[in-house]
Amino acid sequence: MNDPKSLLPWYLNESLPAEDKSAVEQWLAADDSARTALRVSQQAARVIVSQPERVPSRKVEQKLLARVQQPAPQKSGWPAWAWGLPLAALLFVLLWLLIQPGMMLQWSVRGSEIAAFRIYRAPVGSTEFALVDELPAVPAQQTYRYADALIVPGQSYQYVVEVVDQSGSTAARQATNSNTWMALAAQLAVLLTSFMLAYGFILIVKEPRAPLLLV
Repeated sequence: MNDPKSLLPWYLNESLPAEDKSAVEQWLAADDSARTALRVSQQAARVIVSQPERVPSRKVEQKLLARVQQPAPQKSGWPAWAWGLPLAALLFVLLWLLIQPGMMLQWSVRGSEIAAFRIYRAPVGSTEFALVDELPAVPAQQTYRYADALIVPGQSYQYVVEVVDQSGSTAARQATNSNTWMALAAQLAVLLTSFMLAYGFILIVKEPRAPLLLV
């Protein structure tokens, strides 16, 4: 059974069940402090009832009604993946060009009569070299680097760098054989990073925001 004192507010508004009401009346009849508590509760109830009713102003009421009646913003019909794929592709290209996660070749030369370098590539064990790129020589520069990004993961390659002098004569030198598994981790990192950045940006932009209620 509940404490009779805690039931006084419901006793005053006559909403108690018969059993609880009888328990409160017995408590009031047997305990002087109970009757004192009842008088305090009655006085508090009269003070509360005597307070003037406060209602929002007409201006505030109109703002609330306008906010409630305002139609909900229409969501874009484009799903997140439709926005994310083009953005991920763009980020992938930018990161690929910036990081160049391919096979890195490096070679050094001497002399000032060099005009360009031709880079050839072939699978290890093959003699069918294909031209990959041609780089112009830079005056006074002796060390050159080239990143070959158009490679098949897991395939080992051999490279030949052909030196072209000012007269058009060429001389070839063999570069180090390379296994593309060394570059695969960087390539996967660029791919995953581009998707994470793209879809993270989409989620931030499309995150619904609760409307501000100005009163």
